Amino acid sequence: FGLIIVGYFMLRLLGHGAMAMIARLMVAKWFDRKRGLVVATSAVVISFTFASTPRVLYAGIERYGASNVWLCAGVFLCVIMSSASLLFHRDNPKECGLNQDGDPSYEGSEGESAKRFPIHHDFTLTEAIRTWAFWLFTIGMALNGLVATALMFHATDISVKYGVKPELFMGLFIPAAACSIIAGFILGWLGDRAELKWLLCIMMLALSLAGVGLLNLKYDIGKAIYVIGNG
Repeated sequence: FGLIIVGYFMLRLLGHGAMAMIARLMVAKWFDRKRGLVVATSAVVISFTFASTPRVLYAGIERYGASNVWLCAGVFLCVIMSSASLLFHRDNPKECGLNQDGDPSYEGSEGESAKRFPIHHDFTLTEAIRTWAFWLFTIGMALNGLVATALMFHATDISVKYGVKPELFMGLFIPAAACSIIAGFILGWLGDRAELKWLLCIMMLALSLAGVGLLNLKYDIGKAIYVIGNG
């Protein structure tokens, strides 16, 4: 049991958590003015990937068994994705002699985003953990990740508990991905213009809607609410 706990913790931390964050941040470091649009565009691929993964894994487990699917996923990650990262990943534009947005006149730390959202004080770690803002964002992001992981790993049991066929519940991830694409572009546009606290509020509202929809999953309105909130 202890090994399972450690395994799932590391999977959530390094797999579903850190790798997803790295994939987003490594793109964002290359852009300033166009960052919101670029992140939203990349979210299209990410949304469809996340939406299709439960169905693909479920079909694979049903046919080949959980252990074989787990092994194939590990090989894909360690061999294919690691090789692609080594070949194509560059940490920042300066390593390639470029500027953010591909703009020769880019002004570095005094770029447009820095002017819109000026930094009045750089907090140290000790100072940051004493503020409400730090814990609100940390807990909010943690809740989002925990709920997403729980739904991913327990989708079959959740669907059975609420009287829905597993295949039908897996199918809800597809329309949720469509909602996620629309939301991604809207939030990407807002990300360049609005303060982060409002984006956090929107995320928490969506998470609450997903919970309400999940509790009423046997009803059509519950499925619709879940799709919108999860998307």
